[in-house]
Amino acid sequence: MTSQADYMPPLGTDSAFTSRDSSNGRAADAMVETYKKYYTSGLYDSRYPDVSPFALERVLKDLGDCRRILDFGCGSGRYLMRMLEHTDAELIGFDVCAVALEKLRQRLENHPQRHRVRLVCGDFNECPDYDGAVSMFGVLSHIPTRATRLATLRGIRSRLQPNGRFIASVPNGMRRYHKENLLRRIGLGPSHFEGTPLETNDIAYSRVTDDGARLDLYYHVYFSGTFRRDLTDAGFSVQKLEAESLVTETTISHSLRWAVLDDAARRVIPAMAGYGLYAVSAR
Repeated sequence: MTSQADYMPPLGTDSAFTSRDSSNGRAADAMVETYKKYYTSGLYDSRYPDVSPFALERVLKDLGDCRRILDFGCGSGRYLMRMLEHTDAELIGFDVCAVALEKLRQRLENHPQRHRVRLVCGDFNECPDYDGAVSMFGVLSHIPTRATRLATLRGIRSRLQPNGRFIASVPNGMRRYHKENLLRRIGLGPSHFEGTPLETNDIAYSRVTDDGARLDLYYHVYFSGTFRRDLTDAGFSVQKLEAESLVTETTISHSLRWAVLDDAARRVIPAMAGYGLYAVSAR
């Protein structure tokens, strides 16, 4: 187990997960700034107050008996806090946003099992090895350029123990961002994000918070084939790929009734019909 001395070391400054050229660096830094605004405004926590109990049940089942679990892109701890309650595993919360991790730190301050959690900000080299990893709710889609996403996936795999499991979910292009993707394809949408050229199925858009802050967002939209390809090219063996949900994460987060209906529906729909795509892979 992680010692009390190792519990949540002081957070450093936000930094990139992988080395980047100058344009990719600006794009990644812009996403870090967006995350800061997102969490500071309270918009993220109001949109996604909790995970669906059924989504959590599926993640825990697919993780099995993992003893040390990485939550890559843990944010303010929606999944991490629940895994802390429902497992005996050591947990590593990794994120590039110090604001989000500080919120998580505060949530953990008086938790009796806080000694099982280690928070890491930005420098992935600080993460120990693990036998389970999760990256939920489109974290991978916010990483600019396919080359950097593949480097990120390879980095996650490099610290995953043999036969360890990696669970990830991403937005499904069959259901999301049709207009933005079409406009970009025909030359009427943005072609760059902070100096980085947008690649196939990349989009850039803005959202305004309730307090007037503008969030400039980069998003890569996945399809079943491209998601499987990226996982395979990063060296993972894909064990299953299915629909993450039928309705939106916001709807599920706010309504137990919808969560029940959604869990029943997602079990029978094909992956291509899901609001998101959910994959379980092994090293």
